[in-house]
Amino acid sequence: VGSIANVVISVIMTMLSAYFFIADREWLYEMLGKIVPNGIVQKYDVFYKSLKQAVGGYVKAQLRIEVWMYILILLGLTVLNVRYALLIALLIAIIDILPFFGSGAVLVPWAIVTALGGGYVRAIGFLVIWGVGQLFRQIIQPKIMGDSIGMEPIPTIVLLFIGYKTAGVIGMLVAVPVGIIVVNMNEAGFFDTP
Repeated sequence: VGSIANVVISVIMTMLSAYFFIADREWLYEMLGKIVPNGIVQKYDVFYKSLKQAVGGYVKAQLRIEVWMYILILLGLTVLNVRYALLIALLIAIIDILPFFGSGAVLVPWAIVTALGGGYVRAIGFLVIWGVGQLFRQIIQPKIMGDSIGMEPIPTIVLLFIGYKTAGVIGMLVAVPVGIIVVNMNEAGFFDTP
């Protein structure tokens, strides 16, 4: 019971702190501007803009990819004459955003259950939708990512590969934003020696 009170107080204090930091943001920037040297402020601005560009571009790219995946899945489900194809395709596209699941988390088990029920042609159709979707994603992802975050497709695909080999799917999610931040910091002269 005592720990519940501590949790409630911690949550309230965290929310109050967040509100006050947001409410007094301008004052906080003004105070930090007086204390922190201009060189560090300029480097922070470059870092912040790079982070905003990388993360914003990444989110925008993922949304564009998922719109294309939705259309592809909707076409496949419509060809297979699946009831509620609009809604089911939307749910599968939303699940496809999640890095560990993807569209295969729905389509592959659905194919297995359908095959066990004797619908072999429909089960193969679900697997074809999943396979074509994965191939399509791998083809369009570097181009859309590159366009959205301001990098060429080849460096984007190299970063995706390095991220995957380093830390798996999470590495792929982190590699491109980190790469764009490092490139922008290099262009701003962060790594130049005086």
